[in-house]
Amino acid sequence: MKPNDYQNAILDYFKILGCKIPEDQAIGKTIAAVINKSPNTVYRKMRGEIGLHLEEYISIAKHFNIELNILDPEKRTTRFSNMINLESSENQLEFMRYLQHWLIQESQLKGRRSVVAFLPELPFHHFLKYPSLCSYLKTYWFNKGIFQFSNSGESISSLSPEIQFAFESAFRSFENVACKEFISFESIHRTLVKIEAGFKATWYSRSECLSMLQQLLNLVNEYEYCTAKGYRRSGEKLDVYLTESHYSNALIQLNISGKPFSTLTNTGNAMFMETQSLAYNESMSRHIDSIVSTSTLISKSSQRIRNELFNHYRAEIDSKIEAIYPTS
Repeated sequence: MKPNDYQNAILDYFKILGCKIPEDQAIGKTIAAVINKSPNTVYRKMRGEIGLHLEEYISIAKHFNIELNILDPEKRTTRFSNMINLESSENQLEFMRYLQHWLIQESQLKGRRSVVAFLPELPFHHFLKYPSLCSYLKTYWFNKGIFQFSNSGESISSLSPEIQFAFESAFRSFENVACKEFISFESIHRTLVKIEAGFKATWYSRSECLSMLQQLLNLVNEYEYCTAKGYRRSGEKLDVYLTESHYSNALIQLNISGKPFSTLTNTGNAMFMETQSLAYNESMSRHIDSIVSTSTLISKSSQRIRNELFNHYRAEIDSKIEAIYPTS
């Protein structure tokens, strides 16, 4: 979409909203109360001077029950069905259960399931198998992340047995569906930067940090085996693509019988959005197909490429381990 098209769509959207607001209420003040911003900020968004954030749009769309039609040429509505906040342990536990239900979907549709995972790091569902890496996920996915806390003394609570069990159950659910995943040479580096920052901020002890790194090394070794084979030990297909570009936030798409059914996106600040919008899902599916066309399927690549990639990952992890536990 061209910038002018987006701005015109935003202007049209606010005009429609204005018709829904009683004449004795100012549109800026009314919308400001919905998104917790100042009326001046709302008017700047209405004029297209600053962007309308996804969380703000969803709040407005749900409050007024009016959708923004910009993703689909046939003007189908863009229906966002769930926003999930994961800041509390109760929410995290519920999210794990939600993931399992999301993958199964038995109550809604029958058909062969498959998942597409497009994330900045290695796909998070592989981390669910390892307790120390689950603690890492809890910190950086289910809380706001170390770079957004001003208090470096914040402690990281360990996983409760109930949440750990939920993580393991979700991992087994992912193991039972075929996956298409995307990684880059930077995938491990992004994880290591966060683990190191947490260690420097004393969020993790030396032994906890070492456990994370060792489990990450185990994950990489297992991942190398599965990507070379093209399937997991469970027998489910695993297509992993090496790509130069990457997605800034986590995007996971559930396909049923070969068609996109639902997309789960990490929008930041411990918020996830799930949508069954046909327009949104098809748009993301087209984007993923375009990435596939310029990426390398690792299981079909040469042994040299696989060795270069996974030896690079292992060298990065070993370097961090040496920095924390020097051998000399």
